[in-house]
Amino acid sequence: MQPHLRYYQQNKADFYHYNLTDGSIPQFASADYRLGDMTTTTVGLKYGIEMDDSQEFSARLESMTQTMGGENKGPDVDAIILQLSYSLKF
Repeated sequence: MQPHLRYYQQNKADFYHYNLTDGSIPQFASADYRLGDMTTTTVGLKYGIEMDDSQEFSARLESMTQTMGGENKGPDVDAIILQLSYSLKF
């Protein structure tokens, strides 16, 4: 069993602008919400089993919450992630 915890926070990029309504046009601008204020938290658990010396199977289950902040108008996201892995060593 392997626990997983990730906390990520970013401030908006200097050139992120939700809109350009004040009449001035900056030299660089992007409205891509992924460049805005954002906080992401991921909590999960991975379980792996060695089948023999050269094979491994694992399953990981995670819950992720992503929240946009400030003037960022991007979507808040809640996700459940299931990852299955099979490894074969030569």
